[in-house]
This record gives sequence, structure tokens and C-alpha cells, in this order.
Amino acid sequence: MTSIPPSPLFNLTLFTPKAGATDAFTAAQLQGLPTFGPITGLRTSQLFVQDGGERLLLLSSFESAEAHRAFTTTTAFQEHRERLLPLLDRSESAYWRLIYTRDAAGD
Repeated sequence: MTSIPPSPLFNLTLFTPKAGATDAFTAAQLQGLPTFGPITGLRTSQLFVQDGGERLLLLSSFESAEAHRAFTTTTAFQEHRERLLPLLDRSESAYWRLIYTRDAAGD
């Protein structure tokens, strides 16, 4: 069996907003970003919306699970989370490791 080398850690969170709350959720998410300031260990964060707007996917890359967990214990994150919860039917989150990446040139 081939060993998979260490790679960036991603936290993927799938959000299912309440009916009609996708725009409010997205606005609340965008309003919360400046409140975090610099986030130790964060490499990148991207928010995607599913065609049709039923769900959103937050893809965040951190240096480690510990860095991500430390961020989620900050007051800014906890307050942001409390603002989002009333807009959600459901959210699921898990850590993932990148196996490969490919660009349009095939590199």
C-alpha cells in the first residue's frame, strides 16, 4: 500500500440554512470576517454556495487541527457562531487531508 505524504489540513463545513435564510446567512458570514482579525495557523478560507442556494460549503485550511481548534475557542468565533445558529437547519464539519491537486494544464 502506498503511503500518503503529509499534506495541508482542511476543515470542510457543510451548512444547510433554514428555508429562505441563505442570503441572511451569507451576509452574516461576511460581516463576521473582519471581527476575527489575523487567525493564527490559517492558510486559506473559501465559502461556496451550491447552485440553487440550498447549502453552503466552507473550506478552510489550517496548519494543524490544534490551530483550528484554538481559533474556534476565541470569543470572536463563539460570538459569530451564536449569530449564525438561528439561521441554520444543520451544519456538518470534518477534517480532510489533500491527496492531490491538478490545474487546467495537467501539472
